Amino acid sequence: MVAMRILAVSILAITLVACGKKADVPVKTAEQEKAEKDAATKAVRDNPVYGDQFKALDKAKATAAAADEAAGEAAKKTDDALKKLDEQK
Repeated sequence: MVAMRILAVSILAITLVACGKKADVPVKTAEQEKAEKDAATKAVRDNPVYGDQFKALDKAKATAAAADEAAGEAAKKTDDALKKLDEQK
C-alpha cells in the first residue's frame, strides 16, 4: 500500500517536471558572439599565464600563412617556366 503511494507520487512528480515550462535560451546575434569572442581573446592575450602561448600561436599562424603564400608564388613561377619550355619545343 505504501509502495503504491510512493509510486503514484513519483509518477506525478516526474509528470509535472516533464510538463514544466522550459527556460528560454537567449538568442545571440552573430555580432554579439563575435564581440564575446573578441573580448575573450583579448583577455587571454593579456593573461600572464596563457598570453605568451596565445601570442606564439598567432605568430605560428602568420608564419604558416606566409609559407603558404610563398609556396603559391613558387608554384606559379614553376608553372610559368614549364609553359615557356613547352612553347619552345
